Amino acid sequence: MADNITVVEVGIEPSKVVAIVDRWAAETDFSVHERTEKRVLYRYERHISTVSWISIENLGTKARLSAWLAPKGLDPDAKGSFWKGNKTTFPPIGLAMGPLGRFRKQFNTLSDIIKSESDDPIVISAVNSPYHIPITNNNFAKFFIWLGVIVFLYGALNLYNGTSSLARQLFPDMAEEFVRDGLVNIFVGIIFLVCSMLLKKGKAMSIWLYGATILITIGYAAAQKADFPTFPILFGVVIISQLMGLKKEGQLT
Repeated sequence: MADNITVVEVGIEPSKVVAIVDRWAAETDFSVHERTEKRVLYRYERHISTVSWISIENLGTKARLSAWLAPKGLDPDAKGSFWKGNKTTFPPIGLAMGPLGRFRKQFNTLSDIIKSESDDPIVISAVNSPYHIPITNNNFAKFFIWLGVIVFLYGALNLYNGTSSLARQLFPDMAEEFVRDGLVNIFVGIIFLVCSMLLKKGKAMSIWLYGATILITIGYAAAQKADFPTFPILFGVVIISQLMGLKKEGQLT
């Protein structure tokens, strides 16, 4: 994994940006690692192995703000590697736990403070920033179309296997299970396609409809006395967290 750093440009005087970040750092227990005319570097050791970094570079009339997490012991100006570990940054929205989640919340707060100090609504602009990756409802709509088609076709195949005479001869004990699995997957696939249409229209109802498929998966596994569907549930939680992020941004109403 290559180094991955959030970089944004702040369109106000660098000294003012530094003053804002100094106040923010005092509240979040960040300490100054380096302070020169060209750069101010802040750090916070979150636990035994990870350090959070904030860098402010003086660009004259504006400042460049960088944020990343790195393994303890990796110099802020050094490039990471397989052996040393890489610099990484938080995901734009959705599920983020541990140091990533805490740092993302703090960075979002810092961004809001900077924006409140300026009358310019675009005072912060992305340079190379996963923080600003445009995840949209249309992107998720396309994802749900593919997911719906795949699940629907899988269900149709199971239904065919459970009803065809050849399959019944080859797998007589599994025919009924094939039929049940097929019907459930066809139903879930249709729900995914409906979610796609709702997402295209920016409807938050898609979140709850997708959540219903998770409950269906759990209920069906319990009825079949099968193992708890851990992976599908974790995957579903991640997707719902991403959709909730879109709702928070106002893309879903």
